[in-house]
Amino acid sequence: MKKLIFATNNAHKVSEFRSCFEQMGVEAEILTLKGVGFQGDIVEDADTFDGNAYIKAHTLCEFSGLISVADDSGLVVDALDGAPGVYSARYAGENATDPDNRNKLFKEMPINLTDSPLKLFSMVSIFSFIISLNTTLAFSELLNVFEIVSVKFLATKWMNGLA
Repeated sequence: MKKLIFATNNAHKVSEFRSCFEQMGVEAEILTLKGVGFQGDIVEDADTFDGNAYIKAHTLCEFSGLISVADDSGLVVDALDGAPGVYSARYAGENATDPDNRNKLFKEMPINLTDSPLKLFSMVSIFSFIISLNTTLAFSELLNVFEIVSVKFLATKWMNGLA
C-alpha cells in the first residue's frame, strides 16, 4: 500500500480525503503531520493559495521523502478586490478568531448583504501534490464547481505508476 502525507492534523480533513480515495477504489495509507513526527511550524508566506499549498507539501516531502499533499484555502470577496484571500485566517490580525475575521469582513463590505442578489464571494481551495522533490502537481478549483475529477486523475496516475 502506498503512503502519503496530508499536511494537516485536522481529523475531519483527513477523513474527507480518505473517503475520496476509498470512493475511487484507491488504497493508500494517509498519514498526518503528527503521524510522521513533524512538529515544526510551516510558514505560509506566499501571496497565493498555490504558493502556500506548495510550501507545505514541499516541506513535508523534503522532511519525509514521501508523497505529500497540502491544501490552502480562503475567501475571495469580489467587492473587496479579492480580500481577504490568503489572509483569510488572520484577516483581523495575527491572533484573530473566526468571529473577529467575520466582523472585519462585514464591516468592510461596501454593500448591504441582505439586499444584494450579487454573488459576493468564492471559496477557493488549492491542493498541491508533491510526488518527489522534482515533481509537483497542483490543482486549483473553485469549491462551487469543484469535482473530484482532478484528484481521481492524480490517484489513478499514481496507482498505475505513471506519476
